[in-house]
Amino acid sequence: MLFHLMKKDLLLVKNHLPVLLVFSVLAPLFISAKLPFESGGFLPLFTTVIFVEYLIYTSVAVIEEKTGGAVLLTAAPYTRAMLIKAKYLLIAAIFAAVLLIYGLMSVAAPTVLEPLGASACGWTLALVALGFGVLIPIQYRFGYERMKYIFMFPVFLTPFVAPALGRLLGPVGETIRSVFPEMVLGVLPFVLALLAGYCSMSLSADIYSQKDL
Repeated sequence: MLFHLMKKDLLLVKNHLPVLLVFSVLAPLFISAKLPFESGGFLPLFTTVIFVEYLIYTSVAVIEEKTGGAVLLTAAPYTRAMLIKAKYLLIAAIFAAVLLIYGLMSVAAPTVLEPLGASACGWTLALVALGFGVLIPIQYRFGYERMKYIFMFPVFLTPFVAPALGRLLGPVGETIRSVFPEMVLGVLPFVLALLAGYCSMSLSADIYSQKDL
């Protein structure tokens, strides 16, 4: 049932998917070619994922809010908890799809696109989980229209801020790697992603269960 709800969301934005597919292919190549330093694949992957995730999620939110989709779904055999879980499943599925595209492109164009390391994958997942872990409960609490500009600016500033932030945080990363064992650093982002996702999903479900539709 969760798969059908996720499929419903993708069908709502099916006209945007070809453009986002092209973006997922070209954006990492462009960003990686312009970076003056190596990031282990993190910055190209993170920038691409955050854009694709945000555009799909917010497009679905706009359509559902304008058409009253949430109200209509309450008449279907789906609980509110299932509707919430489907949104988080959508975020996870989009991440996996972009990750797969990045992996294929790094094989097809190894001189342009850096191979993706486990650390880059883990921290991208952790940051996406934290970002949407904040966005989704707030969106369910206040509605998308009230909050759209608050989240729009950070997302669209990402390509401009990320390279400078990467340079600033480089020394911090080196210090952290010198203090903590490699095994801990490898597992940490995935644990953070799971915790952020679980806590956010629980909070969203609680907010949505009390919401008057």
